[in-house]
Amino acid sequence: MNKPTRLRVYNPAVSRLFCAIALLFGACAAHDPQPYLSSELVFLKPGVRLETEEREVRRVLAQRNMRIVSRSSQPEYIALGAASRDDRQSAVRVISPRGVVIAEDAALDDLFAPAKIILLEHFVGTIHDYTLIASARLPKGREIGCVTVHRLLPDGSAVECVLDTGLLGSRACVANLAQGRTGHLRATIAWPNLHAIVTPQLDVELAFADAPIGQAPPAIPVIKLREQGEWLDEARTHLQTLRLARASFSHRHAAGVARAALARVAGEQIGAQQAAYRHAVARVLPGSPESEVVADTLAHIERGWTDPPPPPDPDAPSPDGTIAPSESDMIIIDPELVEPH
Repeated sequence: MNKPTRLRVYNPAVSRLFCAIALLFGACAAHDPQPYLSSELVFLKPGVRLETEEREVRRVLAQRNMRIVSRSSQPEYIALGAASRDDRQSAVRVISPRGVVIAEDAALDDLFAPAKIILLEHFVGTIHDYTLIASARLPKGREIGCVTVHRLLPDGSAVECVLDTGLLGSRACVANLAQGRTGHLRATIAWPNLHAIVTPQLDVELAFADAPIGQAPPAIPVIKLREQGEWLDEARTHLQTLRLARASFSHRHAAGVARAALARVAGEQIGAQQAAYRHAVARVLPGSPESEVVADTLAHIERGWTDPPPPPDPDAPSPDGTIAPSESDMIIIDPELVEPH
């Protein structure tokens, strides 16, 4: 008697199931790769060597006839400030394990760049676990500029910090920085666009904005003006002891702006702020250039230390999307010249 023939039917789903089981057991039986990877990563050194990159940066700057005039370094970075011998060109370079992460240039003859940029080599170190680097940009013809602060992140990249001087107006900026007491920053606030030969300045104290409860500190720090603290009494004492009776108008104006700004920080009304400015400036001749500076400054204080809004653009579209016709597009029709139908 013949044996029955077995019919084998190929089932793809079953075949894939058996393959998956075989792979699973094979993977379990394989050697754990983690120790191998851990040992090999010891030999992996990502990034660049800071000293080697510094030599290359110096070589490139030298090709542009610039020499290194300032330098600061920490294990995480090397910062260089460079300038040409005639001071017509300057640059700042910051090197991290990622390479050059900050590269800024200035030129006296460039209309679209600062006239000068300098590295604040005295402002170095770590504050509140933030590794900070500061530089200052000076416009043409000014002895004081505005500071930019960068934070170097743990991965070697750099982000620009927020310097919030909004309380002191749209024309104020941080002009200098230094480490202060109890984790705060000592700073000089300046008003470059209120200068009259001498730029008004006020020594203040800055602090890092606190992160919301339960959240980690932000990657981009916010540094704000401290509205309380011993610095207020120190600044007030310093400004009140200035001898202004025989001082030039420029120095009286600078002292007046600083006194008015201090009154604003202390919460005094606009009238009191203007009175503090007027008391320092004293009398000026009507119609003189000095009187124009005084009028502009008083108006700036009157507006809450803000600039007036720009005039409307006649070519800008209206809210409904249409563009108002200009005077050259208009045709004036005299009713008397129109013939009746």
